[in-house]
Amino acid sequence: MKDLKRDLQSIPVRLDPEFRGRLGQSREKMWKDPSGYAPGIPIVLFHGPPGTGKTFAMKVLAAQAGLQSWTLDVVGLQERSWAPEKLFADILQKIEGMEGAIIFMDECESFFSRREVLSQYASVYVQGQKKMITHFIRWAEGLETKRDWEARRVILCLATNMPNELDLAIRDRARVTVQFPLPIASQCSHFWAAHAKHLSHREIANLGSASEGLSFRSLNSIAEKLCILDAEKAPPPVHRPGEPSSAAFKAEIQRCKAGGKQLWQERIALYYQVAKEVLWQLAQGMYLAKNVRYIARL
Repeated sequence: MKDLKRDLQSIPVRLDPEFRGRLGQSREKMWKDPSGYAPGIPIVLFHGPPGTGKTFAMKVLAAQAGLQSWTLDVVGLQERSWAPEKLFADILQKIEGMEGAIIFMDECESFFSRREVLSQYASVYVQGQKKMITHFIRWAEGLETKRDWEARRVILCLATNMPNELDLAIRDRARVTVQFPLPIASQCSHFWAAHAKHLSHREIANLGSASEGLSFRSLNSIAEKLCILDAEKAPPPVHRPGEPSSAAFKAEIQRCKAGGKQLWQERIALYYQVAKEVLWQLAQGMYLAKNVRYIARL
């Protein structure tokens, strides 16, 4: 957690004019030709499981640095555009004209998938996606534009739940990479101390241990649900200071964990069914191709 805070706090500092002046002095002192340094757009990479605070951290970062936050719908760009390459090029051109902004791209692995994986497919869509990745790398590197991104105070923030699926060239260009892990037991206890303050210290510690493995988003959903259930009861909550009980919290935590496990099982079953269908179609295609070759020889 200390490393996470330190990494996040270091980002707005790098946009400070005084710091940039000291950084320039360091380059003058250490480099033979600092004038040849032409950095591209500052890229920050957030990665971690869903619900661990990546979007919230982006908003905090924007507030601390005094930047206007923008969110780029990466999935929608691919699904709802008939010409994603042209639209993406137009978006990059729009970003070039921005000042004092942070652009957030969530689920970026769906857009910047590893090209060695994409190379296994030959569809027009996949080839177009590879071209977009190459175009983005050239743009981000500053090869197609000479913008002084640091002076304009523009940051590109990428977020992903699956960093290993992200193209290596994209990961390497991130100046700051911040990992958002799931909270440990002590952090969960700290959360419950703020959201179940009517319970004893021992009960809160037990809830923290029981909550390990859940994200802060899940914990917040549990806390909100129990508030709603408590408000629906009679007499009013102020006359029931001991409720909801620790047992009620634990029961809801177990339901949440069971629901997550069931969701993964359903996803695995779905992936298996899709793979089975694809393999069946592939076998049918090979059978038809064999028959066509046989007929052609007649």
